[in-house]
Amino acid sequence: MMKIGQLIKEEIKKKGLTQKEIAKIIGKSETAISQIVIGNYNPTQSTIDKICEVLNIEIKFYAIDKTTEKGCPFDEDLYSK
Repeated sequence: MMKIGQLIKEEIKKKGLTQKEIAKIIGKSETAISQIVIGNYNPTQSTIDKICEVLNIEIKFYAIDKTTEKGCPFDEDLYSK
């Protein structure tokens, strides 16, 4: 199972972007993007949506724990490029 951070890291690399560029575009800190990529932080759905828009990918399913607003891992087969 691929975690969201791993997917984002791979897609950033494929697109030839940097974490700093992604952070600036979506209005987050570079540290926040780094923490998402390494798996120390599960982003909100809103943040995931913004990252997906920048990377031009679509996540078909991303479960959110409504009590914490944090996401959980998902299966890599559940997103499209």
